[in-house]
Amino acid sequence: MSKPTSKNPLYVQVAAFVRQQIAAGIYKPHQAIPTEFQLAKKLDVSQGTVRKGLEELVAKKVLYRQQGVGTFVADQYGDWGRCGLVNVFDKESHVIFPKHEILSVAAVHVGADINQLFNVRMGNPLMWRVLIVWRHQIHVVALEEVYLPYERLPDFNRRQLSTRLSVGDLLLKEYSVAVVEQACVIGVGGLNTEQASILKVSAEEPVLFMQMKSADSKSEMVMVQKRYILTRHYQLNLSAMPLFKI
Repeated sequence: MSKPTSKNPLYVQVAAFVRQQIAAGIYKPHQAIPTEFQLAKKLDVSQGTVRKGLEELVAKKVLYRQQGVGTFVADQYGDWGRCGLVNVFDKESHVIFPKHEILSVAAVHVGADINQLFNVRMGNPLMWRVLIVWRHQIHVVALEEVYLPYERLPDFNRRQLSTRLSVGDLLLKEYSVAVVEQACVIGVGGLNTEQASILKVSAEEPVLFMQMKSADSKSEMVMVQKRYILTRHYQLNLSAMPLFKI
């Protein structure tokens, strides 16, 4: 690749180049990217410029560093996230990460609460609603609703999801949108009739509620996740989440 010619600062162009390589699948999760020297030579910029561009991506959790080893692509695209589950009855057991099953993908008109999360002030726009059930072994452990802007992703569909590890992975690979989590709210909640029916529990079943908002590189909101975790067998391993709000 020749030296960038955009009007953006060179370090921004370096960051954009690395994002593009990730989006193209050239750099994969947990794979080391080229060294600062190699990238500087490839892009015909200084190592300081490369370092500044990579620091921006590290700050946004697109990359992570291992001291003395290198810089790696973060595994940020798994929809479950960093906080696994631990067995309620065996606190010494290892942390597990459930497997997802896509139940449905539909374009829906949403309520004011979702509009507010997407900073939509007026109207009743269409949103994609992805319904996911999470399982571990024989147990259904959680139900999740994922909302995405229809206007931005008009051709989004279930077939696309069937070939990807997660919604975030699909956004990156199909639309070159790298999502970064902006906020996470955790609390104790309840279920509505539809949710209880899918989970095959009563509406009074206590659940741990998580609401996550993710944005793109321009801080434009692109995904909202509402997760309802059953607490009969597992609890959330919050040690993996240094910052959260209850």
